[in-house]
Amino acid sequence: MKNLKIYVCMGSSCYSKGSNNIVKAVRTCIECEARNDIEIELVGCLCQGECMKGPMVKINDKIHTNVTPLSITKTLKEELNAVK
Repeated sequence: MKNLKIYVCMGSSCYSKGSNNIVKAVRTCIECEARNDIEIELVGCLCQGECMKGPMVKINDKIHTNVTPLSITKTLKEELNAVK
């Protein structure tokens, strides 16, 4: 089974820029795109040093900055399609 680990920065800067809305968008996307062949883990994390570019999301080892609910939904769908 493939794994996808999603880290959403919940540090004060990212949180003030809407990371709580990012978490909601990720949860919704995970529910809509659920697959039996992939395990998805959503984790809140503290500052990752990308404060000026927040909100920040890390999917496995790839960092995404200036994330919006719409952009993270698109990114997650692409990541899920890439995992085969």
